[in-house]
Amino acid sequence: MNLLTQDQRETNDVTLTEEENQLMETLLTEVSGREIIKWGKKNIIVHPPKEPQPPEVSSVNIVIKSLDPTIFPVQSSNTERMLSNLRISGLLEDVVGRNVKGRVRKYKGETKLRPAINIHDIVPKGHYIYALVLTNGQYVMLRHIRGRWFRALAYFTDHSLYSNFLDVYFTNLDAQ
Repeated sequence: MNLLTQDQRETNDVTLTEEENQLMETLLTEVSGREIIKWGKKNIIVHPPKEPQPPEVSSVNIVIKSLDPTIFPVQSSNTERMLSNLRISGLLEDVVGRNVKGRVRKYKGETKLRPAINIHDIVPKGHYIYALVLTNGQYVMLRHIRGRWFRALAYFTDHSLYSNFLDVYFTNLDAQ
């Protein structure tokens, strides 16, 4: 985390509250014995994005929050793995920072976006969760903070792991 620039770190004036961080930890934690619902495309209908949705812009601020791993073990682990994998793939500078290329797509009540999703689109997945679409089936999962600001949560190169991340989150959201 110390290798991040100031522009890549979440600041105190644009951040989630302690309660929101606790809720994120709960929603991202796989609960033993809880059946994970495979939501698929119906998820966006059941869990529409929270308002206000981010503005439809073509550049956004995607930042990283360093959280205490003893209090937020799942988020901390996801963040460390994401940073390592983004560095290895050479994508860190392209996807984390201020004024990063990313076209925010608005949810308009349908499961399909028009025009079709493209590279660098930031796609609503439901609630506060968005996905930054990268090349070759890669995704950075984002939590909308406010306006053009997003927190990077996880990075996936495998669609089944990406889907599982979303399924765990929304299964836990329903259990709240």
